[in-house]
Amino acid sequence: MNSHTYKRAILATSTLVLLAGLYGTTTLAIAACDPENNKEAPTNNINTPQESSTKSADVIDTEITELPDKINNLIGKLANKSDVKYYSFTALRGQKVMINDVQRGPQRPYWNIEYNLTGEWQSMPTYDAFITPSLSEGQKVLIRISHPKNVPLQTDNYFNVDFGSAPYAHNIRIETEARDTGTYFWTKTFRSRIMWSTSIRDSTDHYLDGATVDFVINKDDLDPSSTLISQRVSTADRIVEYIDMPPCIGRHATPPFVGADRYKWRVNYNSGHWHVSVRSNPETGISPVSITQICGINIVS
Repeated sequence: MNSHTYKRAILATSTLVLLAGLYGTTTLAIAACDPENNKEAPTNNINTPQESSTKSADVIDTEITELPDKINNLIGKLANKSDVKYYSFTALRGQKVMINDVQRGPQRPYWNIEYNLTGEWQSMPTYDAFITPSLSEGQKVLIRISHPKNVPLQTDNYFNVDFGSAPYAHNIRIETEARDTGTYFWTKTFRSRIMWSTSIRDSTDHYLDGATVDFVINKDDLDPSSTLISQRVSTADRIVEYIDMPPCIGRHATPPFVGADRYKWRVNYNSGHWHVSVRSNPETGISPVSITQICGINIVS
């Protein structure tokens, strides 16, 4: 082979190698961008639009509603038999926490109410409110409300649950307006107006919003229809409420007696009782206290 032929052979070989290298590089690039290869790639850490939508729906279905630092009255209903409502309350001060099915009647409650205090779901007591012991500061308590098994769904049936700090009544007192009868009556007397007051606090003595408090007075023990109820919902302050009473006809009459003004009087009156109760916590409030309503008072000559 002469030198000219040899040089042509070398040039042809070099050109072939170069072209082969270029095409090889192009082929690898196409393979790396191949959509089919992407389908075969691991997808453990990749959320497709459909998967993201599904996960979002799951979060909504099991959403936990965080409740404020008070007594929360939860009123709602379930969309269907598989619907479940979750609520969470934080004992910021390590206070006792209360859960109560307000609508519970003489029969087993309609709703299935469970609480989670230590990582395990437990059923609420059938008839009584549930009050925890004092908790750790910042400890959470969860409840879930679901439809009981083997019970027909009532779409217009609302649950009504009190959930939050356990309420306690402090400094319960009344003031009355009535003519001074001296020491004849050993109970408080009133004619047409009573003022009652109290403050509601949690187990750490912190003023408490949201407690439902009833002042109940039966003006005449022999007439149950004479019972009056004054209801207030507590705020971060003292409850003070005035009640105006209608006139009465005295069932009883005193013998003539000398009053504080040294005149002789006869009084027509009714005997009754009053008490204060806090919804969801029957262990607080005040037991019935006797009271007398003055219906008429006259000077005896």
